[in-house]
Amino acid sequence: MKFKDSLYYRIGMKNKDHDRNEEAVQSFKYLLDINPDYVDAPLADVAMVEILIIQQKFDEAQEQRKLVVKRYSKNSSWFKKNKQYPKSVENAEKAIRAAMLDIPQYDHSQAAKLMKEGDTEAAKKRYAVAIKGYNDFLNQYKNEPSWDEYKVYANLALVYQEMDQFAKAAEMFNKIVDADTNRYGRRALGSAAPYKKEDAGYNAVLMMDKARVTAQQSKVQDDPVKAYELPETKAYFAQVDKYMAKFASQKEAVELAYNAAIVRYQAKQYKQAVVDFRNLKTNYPNNQYILLISRMLAQSLLESDQLDESQKEFEWLLKQYTEVKATRNDSMAKIIRTSIAAVLFQKADRAVKAGQF
Repeated sequence: MKFKDSLYYRIGMKNKDHDRNEEAVQSFKYLLDINPDYVDAPLADVAMVEILIIQQKFDEAQEQRKLVVKRYSKNSSWFKKNKQYPKSVENAEKAIRAAMLDIPQYDHSQAAKLMKEGDTEAAKKRYAVAIKGYNDFLNQYKNEPSWDEYKVYANLALVYQEMDQFAKAAEMFNKIVDADTNRYGRRALGSAAPYKKEDAGYNAVLMMDKARVTAQQSKVQDDPVKAYELPETKAYFAQVDKYMAKFASQKEAVELAYNAAIVRYQAKQYKQAVVDFRNLKTNYPNNQYILLISRMLAQSLLESDQLDESQKEFEWLLKQYTEVKATRNDSMAKIIRTSIAAVLFQKADRAVKAGQF
């Protein structure tokens, strides 16, 4: 029968439009059996994927996506026979691109499910498959930038985070921060809002902080002083600097810079901690954590033997806790008075040792 393939294609689409999904699948399968190189075969394959998802046959839909990628590549029989039809080639390319994005996303979701169920080893293997799929997509379309690329970076960041590969997760978040989204053109109408660059920058710092903590625990028995020279610690500070250079006006900036200063303080890098806390106090004078910042500045000055400056800072704090109505706190004032007494004792002891008595 002439035009039999076209007839079965139209029957399949009509059945799909009227939610007769089983009949539609049968028509499409028959079409692809009798003529896999039919000009609109890619649309039939895409329709079958959509139907299988509606039917919640997710594993079958995944296999169908893989067939789409294979059937309509530029090396396929279909392409060689239909490359003179621009619209059909465009449909095939869209189908392949969508499939190459959806394949790793499905593997990703299944890996997360396995991880939640406690099957860690199976989850790791499925995550590895998802990572390969995401990277295949990025390589395939590196010269055809779109918002899909941005989405893949976000998905990879999540995969690496779920696998506790924090440095790699940070790398993906950095790709979001550094991405030139002007290359992507306009976003599709109704598409989800893209990952905010400032959020990606924040998460990159969190990931490098986790990498730093993990290295500190595994490499130097959780010794913050020894950990200071580890490459993971240096990479963490570099990530904080990158965030502050781009997003210092974000409310999270104080939190991240404060944490970095604490890391230096715990590593007994007191002089650098003084610089960090002083910058925080200067740049964010009205921040809600200003009293905490001031106390750590005073303590860092004390530890770095800058006793006069430490005393001044503690006295400023005492004033906030005793004279300023909004921050008055008798218990904290008592603690600060004790700290001032400790500074005065050290100053007296220094004077005695210097013969100044």
